[in-house]
Amino acid sequence: MPRSSAFALFGLVLLLASSPARSSDRPDTALCASGEGDARIAACTRLMGQTRLSPTDRASVLYDRAAAYARSGATARAIADYSAALALKPDFVPALNNRGGLFRSMGDLDRATADFSAVIALDPKRDAAYVNRGIAYTEARKYENAATDFAEATRLAPDQASGYAGLCWVMALQGVEAERALEYCDTALRLQPDNTSALSYRALVFIRLNDFDGAVAEYDRCLEKEPQNASFLYGRAIAKLRSGNPTGAKQDFASANGLDPSVGRVFSDIGIAP
Repeated sequence: MPRSSAFALFGLVLLLASSPARSSDRPDTALCASGEGDARIAACTRLMGQTRLSPTDRASVLYDRAAAYARSGATARAIADYSAALALKPDFVPALNNRGGLFRSMGDLDRATADFSAVIALDPKRDAAYVNRGIAYTEARKYENAATDFAEATRLAPDQASGYAGLCWVMALQGVEAERALEYCDTALRLQPDNTSALSYRALVFIRLNDFDGAVAEYDRCLEKEPQNASFLYGRAIAKLRSGNPTGAKQDFASANGLDPSVGRVFSDIGIAP
């Protein structure tokens, strides 16, 4: 299944800032830098046809077209343009980051991790890069590496929620240090009260603690925000079943499986099954 699986609830790796500004007032330049859809792609393509572009400007145009391709769902073309931009400018951190995010979305976690590692090598104080790599490590089940990265993110940016949520996530998946995991989730939610990812990880920790009423309550909060999320429905179904509500559980199982027939396997893979 895609990498936005039942527990990969962080938003897909954040796109970094748009490309460096290019000195021109041409309409195609503005449209390529900040336009939308096919019009943006076409403007960037026209700019690519100009022989006077410097390598740096050409890399920026490729970056912008890649971003447009990515938003339109043309992942292969986006990766090709990010790669071409990086051939011209190997230290182009936003292109590395975004290409890593696309590799992750495809399930190519080795190449995603390599790109995020390259970002860290170029900018070791970028907390988001550690979060991004931590996500890829978690999905590859390299939990120790992931925990190290999430912890470094919290060290670099103690006022940001993502690192704390990541630590809670890793512990919840493994079923270890449940009380400490709750503390990390609570910190994430204090910093970002609408962090649905942290809410869902907290619900998972409650299941680990056999606090099924607590898990149901947390999944209820998650489903208020995302009522069609198969993971939330399946998690709530398990919590309802274990709390003695088989009728409610049956309804949630049916809804979850209707949205994503593979969601049960994702839970059973971490040792949580009906």
